[in-house]
Amino acid sequence: MLKLFAFLFLTLHLFLSNISANEINKKTTSFEDKYYEEKFYILNRDIIERDYRIDELKKEIKNLEDKFNQNNIDKKTIEKDFENNKQIIDRQDKRLADFNIYFFWYGILITILLFGISYISYRFTSTHSKDIVNDWIKKNKDEILEPIRIEAKDLQTNIEKRALSLYQEQLKEFNIEDKLNESQKDNQKEILIKVNEILEKREKDQYTFGDWYAKYLDMKNKKEDKRALIFIDKAIKIASDDRDLCNALFQKAYFLDLTLKSKDESLKVYRKLVESFKNSSNSSILEIVSISLNNIAVILFNQKKFEKRFKIHEELVDMFNYSSNELIQKFVSSALVGKGWYYSYINDNDKALLIYDEVIEKFKNGNEEVLLNVLDAFINKFEIQLINNTNISNNDLLLYEKIANNKKENLLMFDILKIINESRYENNDEKLKEWKRTYAKMSLSNLWSFNELKTWANSFEDEKIKERILRYIEIFENHNKTIEK
Repeated sequence: MLKLFAFLFLTLHLFLSNISANEINKKTTSFEDKYYEEKFYILNRDIIERDYRIDELKKEIKNLEDKFNQNNIDKKTIEKDFENNKQIIDRQDKRLADFNIYFFWYGILITILLFGISYISYRFTSTHSKDIVNDWIKKNKDEILEPIRIEAKDLQTNIEKRALSLYQEQLKEFNIEDKLNESQKDNQKEILIKVNEILEKREKDQYTFGDWYAKYLDMKNKKEDKRALIFIDKAIKIASDDRDLCNALFQKAYFLDLTLKSKDESLKVYRKLVESFKNSSNSSILEIVSISLNNIAVILFNQKKFEKRFKIHEELVDMFNYSSNELIQKFVSSALVGKGWYYSYINDNDKALLIYDEVIEKFKNGNEEVLLNVLDAFINKFEIQLINNTNISNNDLLLYEKIANNKKENLLMFDILKIINESRYENNDEKLKEWKRTYAKMSLSNLWSFNELKTWANSFEDEKIKERILRYIEIFENHNKTIEK
């Protein structure tokens, strides 16, 4: 009987102790809930992705739990004491058999007293724990949350840096030409808005190359040309990477040329870019160098500085003639066609034909953009042969038709030359009408000139032939005006 009483007593005591511990856990959990509310308030205000700091605060809470539980009976200790008491009871059971009844009633009395004491202790401990927790929250809230605030701010800064870097890398996708479709333009504007939101929080003396470059693009899109030029100059000044500097110089030259119409200033910047990076081993930089030389040639052509343009084409070919880069091949083949054009311009058609044959042979298996230059070489060659009264070889015709691939934009000029050539022998009005129907919505390149064909037509002694050819040439020459009407 005494053994049973002891079991009941110890079990009840352990139960009450666990109740007290559980209540404290509940109060502690209340503190943890307050912490979570405070934490989420701060994190939502700054940035959502700061949740990983929870673990550290939980460690603080665990330490507090340990403090509160230090006056309670440790569970393992209870179990150990319980086991020891059980062994003692077993040994004394026989000796105390005669006193079972006495101890039974005595045990009941003691149990009642202990229950009362435990309950009073429980109430006191519960209230006291609540007060301790509340006081601890008030005193230590700022101290606990301050590291979270600091780390949250650092996290936000790092996220903004990564986001800004990502946006700026995306902006570089738009940086070579202004030939963006509407979707790309909208995407660029959206990115610039996000970049500017981040940059508003940053001091200008902390701006990086990418920051100034983004500001330049923003001002450029907003047509604030003077500010755009200021910002691209700031980007150039602090550029530490060759690719960034090369790109920024190209942007400035391109902006001066097409937007500000400062052709001479643009040429200076292009030349600086070429001289700075012509010996680079970076393929992306060499692509920009080749584009820059091509753009210099275009400006000089528009200024009718044909000899200087020819020298630029020579420089481009000498620099990149053996490059396997497809983009560079596009500009090399274009430069060679430009050289052929210049030889024809100075009436050296023999050299021009050699250049055109070189383009055809070297680039006949190139990509689509390179093949457009091959077609130009063919057309220029056919024109010279027409003027020289030389028959076009079947091999050239077959290769031309193969590359043209029945695309109207590739056959437009070829069909013009065929009509003019045949008009030497007969009236070609029906084919002219068919040509007009076929190419009613297609315009001729502004770079094409009929001057040499006119000179050739005027060389005919037969007035009817001369008049017929000149009439066809005039119709073709005014074709673009007809489209506009």
